[in-house]
Amino acid sequence: MSILVLIVNRYTRNSDENIKRLRHLFSASYFDTQVVGSEEANENQLIISLLKYAREGPYKDQVPQYTWTGLPVLLIMDNSVSLLHPADIKDYLTQGIAQLDRHRADLLYLTTWNDKCNKYTTVAPETPYLRWTIQPSATQAVLYPPRTRDRLVDKLKENPSVNLQRYISEELRSGHLEAMAFVPNILAYDVSLATNTTDYQRANACQYSDPDPVNSNLGPIIWFILIVIIAIGIGYLLLQYFG
Repeated sequence: MSILVLIVNRYTRNSDENIKRLRHLFSASYFDTQVVGSEEANENQLIISLLKYAREGPYKDQVPQYTWTGLPVLLIMDNSVSLLHPADIKDYLTQGIAQLDRHRADLLYLTTWNDKCNKYTTVAPETPYLRWTIQPSATQAVLYPPRTRDRLVDKLKENPSVNLQRYISEELRSGHLEAMAFVPNILAYDVSLATNTTDYQRANACQYSDPDPVNSNLGPIIWFILIVIIAIGIGYLLLQYFG
C-alpha cells in the first residue's frame, strides 16, 4: 500500500524551494505525490475539498476515477520544512501507518502546534517517537486514513457549517477520535514565512503547561504556616524581652 501525498500550494509560489524540497522528500515510490492548488480561502473548506478530492480522484475530464479511494492521504501545507532524508521519511511513515492500523487510530500528525505535551503517552515500545495526543492543533501536516477521511467528509455533508478543526479537537478530547503524533515533529512550520505573532506560535510544538494543581494548592498553605511560625517567634521574643 502507498500513501497519497497532497502538497497544498497555498503560502508560496509553485516555483519556490519549499515545494521542490517537499516533492524531493516524498519522492520514494511508496508515495503518490501531487501538488495541488488552493482556491478555497477558508482553511476549513480547503481541507474538506482536498479530502473529498482524495476520496474521488484523480479526475479525468472532470470525471472522478476513484483510484485513490483506498489510500491514506497526507495533507501538507507548502510552508513546511524538514531536515529528514527521503528514506527516513518513508521509514517513519511506514511504521506510523502500521501503528495506525494496529490500534485502529484515526489521525497521524507529523507536526503539532501548542500540544498538551505533558499528557503524551507512548504508543508502543518499538516506536518511542510516536505518542498519543489529545490536542495536536496543527493543520501543517496530517495523515488521514480512508475511514477518517470519509467520516470527516460525511460529517461536513451532514452539517456544512461545522468547523472542522474544532470538531476534531472536541472528538479527541471526548475520546471519539484517537490521534498519534511524531515527537519531535518530523515536519515543521517554516518561520521564515511568518508575518505575524500567530504564525510564530506555529513553531511551538508544546503548549505552556498549567502548574500542577496539587502543588498549586499547597502554596497558600505553606505561606500560612510560615506566617504563623514567624508570628509565634516574634511573640516569644517580645515576651522574653518585656517579661
